[in-house]
Amino acid sequence: MKILKVVFRLFLGIVFTLSGFFKAVDPLGFGYKLTDYFTDAFGIPSLSGISLILSVLLIAFEFLVGICLIINIKPRLSALGALLFMLVFTPLTLYIAIANPVTDCGCFGDALVIGNWETFIKNIVLLPMSIILFIGTKGEHNTYKPKVDWLIAGLLFLLVIFFQFYNLRHLPVIDFRPYKVGANIPELMVVPPGEKTDSFAIFYTMQQIETGETKKVDDKTYINDEVWKDTLWKITETSDPVLVKSGYKPPIYNFSAYPVNLGNLKSETKDVMDSILAEKNYSFIIVSYDMSKAKIEDFNRMDILINYAYSKNISTNLLTSTTSGFSDFIQKLMYPIQIFNTDPITLKTVIRSNPGLLLIKQGKIIGKWHYNDIPTVPEFDEIIAMN
Repeated sequence: MKILKVVFRLFLGIVFTLSGFFKAVDPLGFGYKLTDYFTDAFGIPSLSGISLILSVLLIAFEFLVGICLIINIKPRLSALGALLFMLVFTPLTLYIAIANPVTDCGCFGDALVIGNWETFIKNIVLLPMSIILFIGTKGEHNTYKPKVDWLIAGLLFLLVIFFQFYNLRHLPVIDFRPYKVGANIPELMVVPPGEKTDSFAIFYTMQQIETGETKKVDDKTYINDEVWKDTLWKITETSDPVLVKSGYKPPIYNFSAYPVNLGNLKSETKDVMDSILAEKNYSFIIVSYDMSKAKIEDFNRMDILINYAYSKNISTNLLTSTTSGFSDFIQKLMYPIQIFNTDPITLKTVIRSNPGLLLIKQGKIIGKWHYNDIPTVPEFDEIIAMN
């Protein structure tokens, strides 16, 4: 029993520590995931306002529980922490697996994306371990002196909080997403030969002319079974294409750019992302998933660099999901740009900064910066010289 308890303690500690660390690298990303939970899973979008605060605190406590389990600080209390996490999240992940309101739980951030049922199975394995560990720590003495225990735990908690705030004020120290520096975007948008793509079907609602009976058939059945030959049935309704089977999704998809007319701020219907990514010269991409949540001063931190680059025939494109009410904002910008409309979820994935700046060349990401870390002109020249 003693050996089993040690194995469970270390195993749980490693899982909690890794899960906490991977999310601490990108607390904003986990905040987005919590917003999805509040909005899509629980129907309480009003709580989205506390998503980031809740993200930082949950991550800090999860990481703290994991480290305390590994080095055996406050064994009874850390075992209780693990048990409480599992008692809350096991039924929650069961609901998520059944209802499927989000595609993944975000348990390990973007470092390891697992499906909802896999997450629930993971928790089913961890829950009995945490119960056995909690029972086994009854009466167990502290490994260290009480004051040392609390001091270490307090320092660890503050350390992970500081680490998260650093990643919030800059970009994540480790980028687990496909839009990392060095990534070639067009290559990551390609479906490899032999991989199946998403399968869609169109459904016809049909009515029997004499009896009024109705039925639904998909377009393949309609053709293959020659349903269309039966003159006693007529089509009364045709659905939009419906996804019936998911296929291979490349690392990057749904990355589009629809030009916005600066006169009326209306976006066009033609996607021109291919031409942006094919640009042989360097170009900047400013990403702002929601301009109403951005500050003009953060945009204008880029003015010296962008105007300098413009003198070198390097253009700047702004990708945003904002579709109205930003004409005054655009007029305050101190540099020339072209504006394109893009999916907001994609923009949040591209960079964890609103606004953020990318330098690309022929679809390859050369540089990527938070608005707090915009390079100086000499730094930019050095980057260009190296590439």
